[in-house]
Amino acid sequence: MLTVKEVAERLSISRSLAYRMVQSGEIPSYRIGTCRRINEQELMAYLERTRFEKPQELPKAKGKHF
Repeated sequence: MLTVKEVAERLSISRSLAYRMVQSGEIPSYRIGTCRRINEQELMAYLERTRFEKPQELPKAKGKHF
C-alpha cells in the first residue's frame, strides 16, 4: 500500500493534486484510520485506463501549404 505522497512522487505530480485525485475517487484508495492508502496494482490499473496512445500520423497534404 502506498501513501498519497508516494503516489505523487511516482506520478511526478504535486502532493495536493494527488490528494485531489484520491478525494474525487479518480484514483481508488482505502481509508485506514486517518490515513489514505492506495493499492499499487490499482494505481497501475488506473494508469493503464488513462494511457494516451500516440495518434497515427496524418498523411501529408499535397500541393501548396498555407
